[in-house]
Amino acid sequence: MYAMMSLQTTNNRGRTSLIQLSPKKTWEGFIGALFFTLAFGFGFAWILSQFEFFACPIEYREDSMLAATIACKPSFIFTQQPYEVPSVLHPLFGKMLMIYPAQFHAVMLAVFASSVAPFGGFMASGFKRAFEIKDFDTLIPGHGGFMDRFDCQFLMATFTYVYVTTFV
Repeated sequence: MYAMMSLQTTNNRGRTSLIQLSPKKTWEGFIGALFFTLAFGFGFAWILSQFEFFACPIEYREDSMLAATIACKPSFIFTQQPYEVPSVLHPLFGKMLMIYPAQFHAVMLAVFASSVAPFGGFMASGFKRAFEIKDFDTLIPGHGGFMDRFDCQFLMATFTYVYVTTFV
């Protein structure tokens, strides 16, 4: 999601280079992708929180591994809670808003994904420049290869694990 929105906003409005190491990355793309990733994370968490399948663990019956039940009382983070809206935002949202706590967790992951994880890509670009190669591989032509698609995934996986075990 971040990469798609960064590319879209860079192609439409990008003029200011973000980092010399990756000249095609722009501040406009960085900020546009941050905005869209936050909106997508908040909205998608709202959609997924409404389905019992995503909120409850699957319990298998002992007599048959094919039969499973998904019946439980959803956890606190998958139950809508009232939140008081700051007075500045009252004209937009009213005084109270019903939000799933999972949406706040999704926003925190989106903030990290949009602001820190792209530096995994910058690090990969640095390695490529140091070894004087254009792409890591030719598996995905024009995209830097297979590893370029996963450079920020290592940072995101580590952060997600630490975040979930610490705060959720």
